[in-house]
Amino acid sequence: MNSVICSKLFSFIRHKQGSLHWWFQKFLSIALIPLTLILILDTGFSMSHALNDLSFFSLLDYLFNNHKFLLLSLNILLFWHVKYGLETIIEDYVHGEYAKLWCLFAIRVAIIESMKLLYVCFIVF
Repeated sequence: MNSVICSKLFSFIRHKQGSLHWWFQKFLSIALIPLTLILILDTGFSMSHALNDLSFFSLLDYLFNNHKFLLLSLNILLFWHVKYGLETIIEDYVHGEYAKLWCLFAIRVAIIESMKLLYVCFIVF
């Protein structure tokens, strides 16, 4: 009985993959809105109180010391959203299979490199 339910569920997911991809993309978009607003508003309010030290490095120091989890979750969701969006564009508009594979590979490499740089920023600051 349980295997029948699982097979029906996997069959539904396999046939509705485009729909699930679309819903996941919309969920990421909606999740990014409050995270971005919270980060921008809190940083703006905090930096307005520290008018004597408004350098770029003081801003980075404030962000990476006070909002590590928020910044990390925002960047992970943002990279994931960008990856899904670019993959959708490539799957729709790149017609050669070889070119499509290379473009998808390049996107994944760029996202991994960006995440590595973000990790280095978390270590430095």
